[in-house]
Amino acid sequence: MTSLTPVNDDSDVNVTSLSGVSSYERFVTVVQTAVVAVVSGGIILSNIVNLIVLVSASAAMPWATRLFLINLSSSDLLVGLIACAPAVLSAATDRWTYGDYLACYLACQ
Repeated sequence: MTSLTPVNDDSDVNVTSLSGVSSYERFVTVVQTAVVAVVSGGIILSNIVNLIVLVSASAAMPWATRLFLINLSSSDLLVGLIACAPAVLSAATDRWTYGDYLACYLACQ
């Protein structure tokens, strides 16, 4: 895919030129970004709701089961925050914008 290039003009706003990007590539980028954002948001929101319900449900289930589910929801929430949320910006810009340290941290585990 072609990259977006800044347009230099006399205005105060830095505008990005989309002349080198086809409408199909723009459509694919928008759909990909929307899917990644919906999935990331769903992961984060559903695990927050799970944690609220599990913490407030004191007598509804055994202690060990509730503790296991709290652990599972909290770890899944952290995966959503650490791995999925940064993927939204990467999908929108069609490049990795977080530097080499985070790329190695996410890929070298």
